[in-house]
Amino acid sequence: MNTTSAKYQFWRWFKQNVEEYNTMYSKKTKDMGYWCDELEVHLRAYFPYTTFFLYNDSPTGTKQLIFSAMGEIRYFKKCDYLVAKAPVIPGWEFISLLPPRQINYMIEARFGDTGIDPYQIWFMPRNNNQENDRLDIIVYLEMYHPDLETQLALFIYNLIINVLGERSAVMDLGDMWLAHLSTALSMEALLPLEYLPFYINEMKSSYQINAEGQIVISQSSTGSQ
Repeated sequence: MNTTSAKYQFWRWFKQNVEEYNTMYSKKTKDMGYWCDELEVHLRAYFPYTTFFLYNDSPTGTKQLIFSAMGEIRYFKKCDYLVAKAPVIPGWEFISLLPPRQINYMIEARFGDTGIDPYQIWFMPRNNNQENDRLDIIVYLEMYHPDLETQLALFIYNLIINVLGERSAVMDLGDMWLAHLSTALSMEALLPLEYLPFYINEMKSSYQINAEGQIVISQSSTGSQ
């Protein structure tokens, strides 16, 4: 089965069964699990390194089916191609890659036991990553401890996915370091993590072309930390 035919087969199957997903949240748990499994099987027949998210709470009242490459930039185009071939189905919106949302979206349900307030996390840009024009950042929080590095990094990454969306989180950010808030040299130099998309947009607006024809970022726009 080639990739092109697999796209059409996925959408043909989904259209035939869309009523099951229209009533998804009124189903019993067992039936919900069955139809989620069905969707995953058909999606992975198209491409195995993708996953999906179903939402029934969009501001427009439409249901959303979001395809994710799980943060793997090399698979972004697979999600883009699939959505490009999506049929028009009343009441549905099909989205390639997780979109930006509020910083606390679904955080209480997934990480409520941490006790960390997403609005009390700060970041400071470091020297821009000159190799790929991505932004390196240090993230500061009061509950940081080296023993919790892995768990905290996962928590912070989910916040970043929320505020930037999957595409920007992967393509615009470089390295990230975590640190205790008390180690920040100046609180005035810190920005709330929820401001990250605004900072990146400002950074992008300051792109310049150097003498070699390469895209670089003005140091005056990002600062030198």
